[in-house]
Amino acid sequence: MKPNKSHARKFYGAFVASGSALAAGAGRAFTAAAGVLVFAAALSGCVVQKGPVPQAEAIAAPAPAATLPLTTFGGRPVVEVSINGTPARTFILDTGASYTVLDVSLAEELDLPVTGTQMVKSPLGPNEIESEIVSVSKLAVAGLTFENQEATAFDLLGFMQMEGAPVGVLSYRIFDGYRLVFDYPGEELRLYKGSLPAPDGRSVFGFETTVPEVSVRVAGRDFPIHLDTGSPGGFTFPLAAAADLPLASPPTVTGRAKTVNAEFEILGSTLDGTIELGDMRFENPRVSFIEGAPFGNIGNEILSRLVVTVDPANGRVQFAQPNGAVGTHAAGVQATEAPSVRRVVMPGGGKKRYGIQFASIDGSPIPVMGVEAGSPAEAAGLGAGDLITAINGTPVESMSRDDRIAALRASPLGVSVNRAGNAIEVEMSLD
Repeated sequence: MKPNKSHARKFYGAFVASGSALAAGAGRAFTAAAGVLVFAAALSGCVVQKGPVPQAEAIAAPAPAATLPLTTFGGRPVVEVSINGTPARTFILDTGASYTVLDVSLAEELDLPVTGTQMVKSPLGPNEIESEIVSVSKLAVAGLTFENQEATAFDLLGFMQMEGAPVGVLSYRIFDGYRLVFDYPGEELRLYKGSLPAPDGRSVFGFETTVPEVSVRVAGRDFPIHLDTGSPGGFTFPLAAAADLPLASPPTVTGRAKTVNAEFEILGSTLDGTIELGDMRFENPRVSFIEGAPFGNIGNEILSRLVVTVDPANGRVQFAQPNGAVGTHAAGVQATEAPSVRRVVMPGGGKKRYGIQFASIDGSPIPVMGVEAGSPAEAAGLGAGDLITAINGTPVESMSRDDRIAALRASPLGVSVNRAGNAIEVEMSLD
C-alpha cells in the first residue's frame, strides 16, 4: 500500500508513552490478568482523512484464508514481518496507524532507500518532528507478500524504551482486499479474501477515515471514536465531555502520558450509565478523559472481549460475540432478554484488579508509575515512585516476564518495595 502522496508529507502518528490505567489513543493502558496494569509506548494514527482508502499491491497471495496466533506485546496484537526477504521481526498490528512505521535503526540496517521526508505529530501538541519516508520492495506477513511499500522511519525504540519492544508498527491498511479478523477470545488472527456485509448500524459499521471510526452513544450522547488495536486501554473521550456525562465521581488523575510533541494528564472515572455500540451495551464502564483530544478511542481493554473484523478496502468494521458466548465467558459478553441486544458486563461484577500502574514490568526493580484511586494498591499504601524488588518473597531479578505477570495475579499479594532507600513490605488482597 502506498501512502496518499498529498498526505505523505504530513503524517500525524501519535507516539505515546502512558502511565494511565485507561489511556487510549493519546495515552494507553494494558490490563494484565487479575488487575495489574502495564503500560507501554505505542503508535496511534490520529489523522481523520476523508476519501477513499488507497489500494494495496498484494502479490503471491496463498489460500483464501490465513490463520496465525494472536499474540500481544504490552496489550497490543503483534505479528512477524519480513522486510525484503530478511528474517522476520515483531511489529505491532495497529488499526490506529494510518501508515506503517519502522524503527530508524531497522531502516538503516536494511539500507532502505529514503524517498522523502514527512512531519510526525499528534493532535495534542503544536510541534512537528521530521521523519524519513523509506521504500520497501517486499513486505511479507502471514504468508502474504506486499510489494512496493512505503513506511515512515522513526526512532520508535528510543521513544518506547522497553526491552524487547517491537521494531515496527504495521498499519491494518496493508491488508486491503482482505477481511482482517481479530479473534481475541479465540487468540487467533485470521485473513479472508472478500468484503464485509454492507453497514447495518448494529454490528457492521462504515467509515471514510484513514483509521476505523464508529459512533457510540454515551448516556444518550453520540461520540465518534477510533477503533485502535494499538491501544491497550478502554473507552477514552475528550475531557470537555466529562462535564456533560453522568459519572459516579468527578474524574481524577490516573496517570500521565506523552506523545512526540506533548505531555498531559489522563483522568478517569466510572460512567453511571451505558455506552451503546450498535446493538451492544457496556454497563457502567470505566472511562478516561484527555484534555484537547479531538475524538474518542476504544482499545483492547474492550476489544479483547469481542471478535473484531476490519475491511480496509471498503471502510467497514464488524463487532461480534465470541462464538455466541454468554454468561461467564472470558469475553464478558452476556445476552439480555432482547435477542438483538448484547450486554457487555464491565469489571466490577467480574475480575477485580489491584490498580497498580507500570511503565514496564521488564526491569529490575520494577518502578511503579502510580495507582488507581480507590484501588487495593492505594489502600495498601503503594504509590508512584516505589520500586518493587520482590513479589511474594521472590526477587524480581530472578523472575521471567511471564513469572512476574503470574505472580502479580496472586491474592493475597505481597511486594517488597524500595521507597527512597527504605525497605517496605506492602500487602494487599482482591478478596
